[in-house]
Amino acid sequence: MKAFITITGLKFHFGSKPFAVGQKVKLVKEPDNEYDSEAIKAELPGLGCAG
Repeated sequence: MKAFITITGLKFHFGSKPFAVGQKVKLVKEPDNEYDSEAIKAELPGLGCAG
C-alpha cells in the first residue's frame, strides 16, 4: 500500500532536506505534546525526529 502524507514542523528540525520520494518514515503519536495532544512525529532512521 502506498500513502502520501504532508509533514509539518520541518522548520523546527532539519527542513525538507532529509526527505526523498519513496522513503520510509516512521510516524509516532505524541499524546504528551504540550502544544497538540493529537500530534504525530515523523522519525527517520539514523536521524530521529524530523517533523
